[in-house]
Amino acid sequence: MLSKPKINPSSVSLMIKPVGAACNLDCEYCYYLPTHDLYERPSHRMSEETLENMFKTILPHFEDHVSICWQGGEPTLAGIEFFKKALAFQEKYKRPEQSIENSLQTNGTMLNDEWCEFLKENKFLVGLSCDGPPHLHDLYRYTVKQEPSSSMVMRGHKLLQKHGVEYNILCVLNNVNVKHPELVYNYILNLGSRFVQFIPAIEWEEPAENFTSGYPGENPPLKDISPDPEDYGRFLCKVFDLWNRHHRTHVSIQTIDVMLNQYLFSRSSLCIHSDSCHNQVTVEHDGSVYGCDHYVNSRWQLGHVSDKTWKPLTPPTPSTVPLTVSASPADARPEWEHSPFEKDWYQSLDTENFGDFATRKMNIPEDECGQCEFQRFCYGGCPKHRQHRGDKTEKTILCKGYKMFFAHAMPTLDEIARFYRHYGQLPPTEVEIERQQQLRADPGMMDRKVKPNEPCPCGSGLKFKKCCRNK
Repeated sequence: MLSKPKINPSSVSLMIKPVGAACNLDCEYCYYLPTHDLYERPSHRMSEETLENMFKTILPHFEDHVSICWQGGEPTLAGIEFFKKALAFQEKYKRPEQSIENSLQTNGTMLNDEWCEFLKENKFLVGLSCDGPPHLHDLYRYTVKQEPSSSMVMRGHKLLQKHGVEYNILCVLNNVNVKHPELVYNYILNLGSRFVQFIPAIEWEEPAENFTSGYPGENPPLKDISPDPEDYGRFLCKVFDLWNRHHRTHVSIQTIDVMLNQYLFSRSSLCIHSDSCHNQVTVEHDGSVYGCDHYVNSRWQLGHVSDKTWKPLTPPTPSTVPLTVSASPADARPEWEHSPFEKDWYQSLDTENFGDFATRKMNIPEDECGQCEFQRFCYGGCPKHRQHRGDKTEKTILCKGYKMFFAHAMPTLDEIARFYRHYGQLPPTEVEIERQQQLRADPGMMDRKVKPNEPCPCGSGLKFKKCCRNK
């Protein structure tokens, strides 16, 4: 039987939601929007006091390398000055030997020259959300005025490139773009990203109060917007084939990386395919702390960054007041009792509740999952992808898709892993081998003029300027 994991700051990454669910877009599949009903006050912006206290009390307990991810909502709504203060507090409270890596997940629509100069200067890794070509991206990612957002995203993308900001692409898979793997994959790579995440939009038809309370209803149906599990499996298989033939030496696909990491090091590099949910802590804009941003609700609150006694949130009546990001007045903050806890908020978190939350991930059918040949790659997937979110013994809704992908990729990944162990690098792609053979037969082949925006002659599906021109 699994023992309950303990909160260990040296092995936990920190996700911060500086404006909560506040966002300038209104994406139809957004999983985070219901969380704004947890908070009575209309302002959804982290106060300077909360920001400072968080770093003051947590940094002494992290190891030498600290990973911090800023997400939302749309985190850029907090403003550049907020992030400048955050960096100042990090510098003030970190140990001399500590290094801090900041990343920012954004929809890209708020980016301008000032933002990109700041991100470049301070070495932020930026995750840019893009669901494929405009006709696919704009299906579900639109502004609060219900207008397409793709042109705004591409403007932000060009600014990131202009200023040399390191970025990757996060693509949410829905019921439509999941049916076009090659189109989506090639479009994203032509944006210049060499690290890509494909995240399935698994959402359930439930009333908002079920999300804010943390107690799912009985047998909720999957939303129509969610990808079919087998379509998801076919998408991953096709992307794997494209990656394996053309890009495996210079493009990183998170789902493939996770499998390869399991082959090489017998551990998952992603919480979804780990044996428990214990390697991340999420801090909301008001300072409340949770084990995962998919479980920001009153049931799974672990504590508060304040050094005073925290009270679990009680969801108020759902509000129709638009989200704002102005600083909260002091009298709008929760009342706190005298504290019996230690001053360090990390030590005062509800570790028992955290252990319960972390281990419920393995509440999966022993007769099916326990005997599955792919268990070491899957571990039941994310509990959010189960109909009752881990409250009942059941497998992930994506089971068929995972099995399809694992069976397809395993033989090749096994060969890649053996090559890597022997040579310390990934093997050349089929296209690279073929190109070398062609060059030996025809040394002048690559001297023939190919325009930068023309398809690369190697057959990768990318533009020449994004492919062999750079090799």
